[in-house]
Amino acid sequence: MNLLRKSAPISILAACLAAATVLQGAQAQQLYRWVDKNGKVTYSQDPPPAGAAKSVEQKRLTSSVVSTSELPYEAQQAAKNFPVTVYTTPDCGDPCKSGLALLGKRGVPYKEVSVGDADSLAELKRVSGGGQVPALVVGRNATSGFLDAGWNSALDVAGYPQSLPAGAKPKVTKVLPKEPPADTAAGPAPAAPAPPSR
Repeated sequence: MNLLRKSAPISILAACLAAATVLQGAQAQQLYRWVDKNGKVTYSQDPPPAGAAKSVEQKRLTSSVVSTSELPYEAQQAAKNFPVTVYTTPDCGDPCKSGLALLGKRGVPYKEVSVGDADSLAELKRVSGGGQVPALVVGRNATSGFLDAGWNSALDVAGYPQSLPAGAKPKVTKVLPKEPPADTAAGPAPAAPAPPSR
């Protein structure tokens, strides 16, 4: 019975604090703790009456919700261990659009390499074994062409989540083809013809 008497005020206090926090939601709220002349401890959102308290502590409660645009931990780990690269071309059309949309829907951070020069084509052939686009590389595993089930399977095995959490924005890096060097072998441009002399 004695134990019950001692734990009851603590549980009532905890319930009051929880209720005060929940009722106020995201707004900052004042919480007062004071000891009256008889030694009774009181918690309230209102300040004590004038002259009623021996000591007063004032706390400011704020929301405990943390907003973030970061990806969930599982997606961060998957991106760290199995980075995703997609090889596309400007004229790839629907297969590339569908593949990129799938990655966006799942919240997968990726690097998009636009194949348009000899170096990027050589890289594509090296990692995928061919020249077909789109090509998805998850870690060291490559999938050529777009098949919804094949891409989802590769992402599932790597541990990427099925959907994008609200507010999360995956990082997308685009690598464009290199500009061809200026043609210097042709020599200088011909000079304009001289005006006829009379």
